Amino acid sequence: MDNCVVRQAIKELRTDKIIGYELMIQQDEDSLYNASSDNVAANAMVSFLSENSSRIFKDKTTFMTFTPSLLFRNTPKIFDKDKIVIQIEDNIVIHSLATILISKYRNEGYRFAINDFQFTPKYFSMLEYVDYIKLDISKVEGTTQIRSVANVVEMAHGFQKQFIATGVNSLEVYDLAQSLDVDYVEGSYISNATTTKTSRVDFMQGNLYQLIIEITKEEPDVEVLEEIVSRDAALTYALLKMANSAYFAVRHETTSVHQALVRVGISQLKQWIYLLSFEDNIQDSASEELLKTSFMRANFASMLVKKMHKFE
Repeated sequence: MDNCVVRQAIKELRTDKIIGYELMIQQDEDSLYNASSDNVAANAMVSFLSENSSRIFKDKTTFMTFTPSLLFRNTPKIFDKDKIVIQIEDNIVIHSLATILISKYRNEGYRFAINDFQFTPKYFSMLEYVDYIKLDISKVEGTTQIRSVANVVEMAHGFQKQFIATGVNSLEVYDLAQSLDVDYVEGSYISNATTTKTSRVDFMQGNLYQLIIEITKEEPDVEVLEEIVSRDAALTYALLKMANSAYFAVRHETTSVHQALVRVGISQLKQWIYLLSFEDNIQDSASEELLKTSFMRANFASMLVKKMHKFE
């Protein structure tokens, strides 16, 4: 079954101007987006790189949810830091290494949004690192709940953070957002989500495994990478789609695997291959886990060798 990339507009409340889109993924029209799943988050990114449109994303910021595993593997580095906002959720906030992990990306210029903010010490510890606070106000009712949300908005502004009200799916909720003085709004009342079907990447597991082995070497051989990709029609298609996507600001069409490898670069190629290893269309769960484990171990070994060289 084909995946669907779902794009939900985020608008500035005062000007009604679209400032960006939240990117989500679903397997069909009825399935729910589960941002905490590595498979779902990885699929969203692969689909986005392959299918995004320059008409929609040319000058807009993209809000994308990253899981702890994807952050640890430096996956955000496949994207331009000026065009993306890293969304984090409870699975990162409660992580023991959350502060270290997020501060690393902040120092490199990446922006962060925190989903469904809560009044707990863990969430407050993240405030210095985030730019946006997002909260679903679709079910907020009664004086007590409204006051509680108002406190979050006031706190956000007090810390010079911008507040995005999500779940704005009706005029009533929109009016509530206005009364709360939020900065941005997101929901079906603001703009209908745009759904785009994307093609599945039905690559051969053996070829992906060989790519993982080669890309994690200290000095990957571009010719070997080209040979592996070229013998797999699905990998060739996916790589060319990514290399020609709007996110790489292509002026001239990339028509060969070699050109695509050069344009994308080893660093971003490594992250793309890592994302492919999470594809949930791999039927054998044991094989999928082997691919992930092999990739992580190979990366760890590569980093360990570099560290050891410093002491020689």
